[in-house]
Amino acid sequence: MVWVEFSVPGLKTEFAAEFFVGQLEQFRKEVHGFQQALKNGIKFKDIDLSSAFEQVTLKFHQLHFAGAVGVSMVLKPEDHADSVTLEDSFDIDESYFPELLSGLEEIISWQN
Repeated sequence: MVWVEFSVPGLKTEFAAEFFVGQLEQFRKEVHGFQQALKNGIKFKDIDLSSAFEQVTLKFHQLHFAGAVGVSMVLKPEDHADSVTLEDSFDIDESYFPELLSGLEEIISWQN
């Protein structure tokens, strides 16, 4: 379980979301591969992560210029058809990956 907080002017939401450990381990492996591809200037497949009940969905894809990554996210705080759905996207670069990998490692270790 993770706690998600999202805030923009006029809207703030907080909710719990659940991820499976195996899913996070696979995502960590893909993020590492994505990071290596960025370092080596080669194309890497898009990678996705969705929480167990699809309350959080993230998609990482390479942009057209070197070292840039587009991140698309969909947040759906409640698990029903009438839930508010928040969609956003932003760009990051290679410098975010070490902390992202470290955070994934920390979450994965919670099972122990």
